[in-house]
Amino acid sequence: MRFKTLQEWSDWLRTRKLDPYAEVPLLFFQTFQIWSTAFTDARAKLGDVELVLALWKANIPGDWAERSWKQLWGYRKNSKEGHESSGEKGIELQLLGEQGTFKLLRFARKQQTYPLLTAYHNFPLTKCKEGQVVSDALGVLRAERRQRPLLIEIKKNHKGPWHALVECLKQVKLARGSDDRDDRICRFLGNAVSPMERGAWGLVVAPATYYKKEMAECRRLLEALKKTHARIAFSALSTKEPELTWVEGNWE
Repeated sequence: MRFKTLQEWSDWLRTRKLDPYAEVPLLFFQTFQIWSTAFTDARAKLGDVELVLALWKANIPGDWAERSWKQLWGYRKNSKEGHESSGEKGIELQLLGEQGTFKLLRFARKQQTYPLLTAYHNFPLTKCKEGQVVSDALGVLRAERRQRPLLIEIKKNHKGPWHALVECLKQVKLARGSDDRDDRICRFLGNAVSPMERGAWGLVVAPATYYKKEMAECRRLLEALKKTHARIAFSALSTKEPELTWVEGNWE
């Protein structure tokens, strides 16, 4: 069966009422740009879990992966005077250390508190820099006696949680690679923080008010992603310790 567009495929899949993950067919893309654009466009497909899962399962074609990073730690934006804390820049400034430094944060979930080290501002995942392929921040999460790379997506009031979730998921896919075993970020971070567990996770950081809509659709996707290696969480930002608190996720 052939489809001219992703929308045709998505509509057909929805009518078939297939299992949320196991029965999703593989999609094949001829170029990295086609795959990247399709994943970015899925941010507007609220609740289309099957489409997002298919994009996650797909191989990423081409020689796209960034592998040479400089150790540019800490906050790195140069803002105009008086605009240093405007919009999402204010959250970035709160989360990241001064230029050349790491910053230790605390992420609270129920009775547990995870140490979270923010490291790299605007972390590029691909050789091209367009299409939501730059993570707002790269950090290191310590959980269950293990340290692993963490890609952080920062939002203040732009769009909604589904948009942020799909965006963060795309970046986690890029970090893990097509075979889900790419360890290039682990090796990079291992020069500064060691030892490092293979396999990046994702974290959306936003004010608590950001999560007042679209959460039912997000929970469906997060639940379906438990059958993959994709691990994403939502967190609410605070101006006091702990700086981040758990909202929703599939880190189990």
